[in-house]
Amino acid sequence: MWIRALSLLASLFLAAFSGQVTTSQGIEGYWLKVTDDPHKSAIIHIFRNGTVYDGRILKLRYPAFVAGEKSHDGRVVPEQLVGKVKMDVLNPDSELQGRPIEGLQVISGFRAESAYEWGNATIYNPEDGKTYKCKATLSDDGDSLKIRGFIGISLLGRTQTWTRLRTPDAMGWD
Repeated sequence: MWIRALSLLASLFLAAFSGQVTTSQGIEGYWLKVTDDPHKSAIIHIFRNGTVYDGRILKLRYPAFVAGEKSHDGRVVPEQLVGKVKMDVLNPDSELQGRPIEGLQVISGFRAESAYEWGNATIYNPEDGKTYKCKATLSDDGDSLKIRGFIGISLLGRTQTWTRLRTPDAMGWD
């Protein structure tokens, strides 16, 4: 009788908390990167790769150029590019410029520094073709991740806050 009661209690406990995200998940998972320009919003998948964590652009909000979209330098994308898949054209390596942005690995080498912080990584920005040093800080509730890309020291950089998604399809993007 005790075993059944304990088993039932454990099942209820697990059912109640199974959907809850905890910091024990760390940075692994799906993250929504929203920018001021909605054409550049993306879902990033951070995954374990041996002893480090890497990340790739799983999905772009707009995987193809749309009319009126602006490039990284503020110019409107030429009409002949509208409807074409976004490629890594700003990559300094000409052999990599034909890669689609969607699916591109952009984070390499995150290593845990504490329960809430990861560092020693690089992040590639396909919007300017540059690679930066990178660190990340997870919120206490595990639902947001501050990503800081920088040159040299952390003071010379920019921070974005990404939001955890429960599933890669949570945004309903096609």
